[in-house]
Amino acid sequence: MATANASQGTLAARRHVATIVLLLPMLVFLGGWFAVPLGQLLLLSFQSPQGTFAPYSELLQSEVFRTVFIGTLKLALFVTAICVVLAYPAAWLLSSLRGFWFSVLVPYAILPCYATMLKVDDRLLKASEGLGASRLTTFWRVYLPLTMPGVTAGAAFVFLLA
Repeated sequence: MATANASQGTLAARRHVATIVLLLPMLVFLGGWFAVPLGQLLLLSFQSPQGTFAPYSELLQSEVFRTVFIGTLKLALFVTAICVVLAYPAAWLLSSLRGFWFSVLVPYAILPCYATMLKVDDRLLKASEGLGASRLTTFWRVYLPLTMPGVTAGAAFVFLLA
């Protein structure tokens, strides 16, 4: 019994390390994609002859900046909502497909949803239906809450790219 627990602990540790190793390239890429330009912007702002926060103060007082910023924020939220609404059913369909379709139909918003949907234990859905819940109730009360982390990740990814 102790050997089984030790081997499960070792397997869990290996999976944890594998997850980190697989995520590392993406994190380095995204870190470089976002952190480097922000770092350059901060360096430039501190080299301002007017003072450290003077350019930011001027920017925030600009009516044009506020208009553009609010318009951009509205557009990003709209695009994010549309992508998530379209991506969720597509990810649900893809979670039952394999091969060619998977490699062709996986854009940014779908992939996190798809990955989360693959991890949903079918026994939970069958248990819900076995306890008398309709398919719609099972979807709203079991499946959707279990897949919300993927929806959130997809929405965040699309929002950042929008």
